[in-house]
Amino acid sequence: MQPLADMYRLPEDDFRRVADQTRMKERSLQVAREVLVEGRGLSEVGERHGMKRQQVLAIRNRFFAEYLQSSMFPPKWVRATVCAPQDLLDKFMVEVEQERIKYFSQKG
Repeated sequence: MQPLADMYRLPEDDFRRVADQTRMKERSLQVAREVLVEGRGLSEVGERHGMKRQQVLAIRNRFFAEYLQSSMFPPKWVRATVCAPQDLLDKFMVEVEQERIKYFSQKG
């Protein structure tokens, strides 16, 4: 059985993908990176940033929840980078989200 801390580790690429989409502040992103990517302990990171362990835990949990939510896609879906006009991308993303919700609501 793997240690609990290892369950909350992310590769740099996944971290960066979620960080680019979140509204979290830079300080919170740095805290999340130290815990999730670098594997530092909650207390250690809290001391480095002048935070309580519970604050670091909350930041880690919030970021990890965003990671899980962004990773919930049906099988055989692919991730791609696209260049297009913003209004077209917005329409496309609405359709993608509707299809994702439809898929997971039928799985329950």
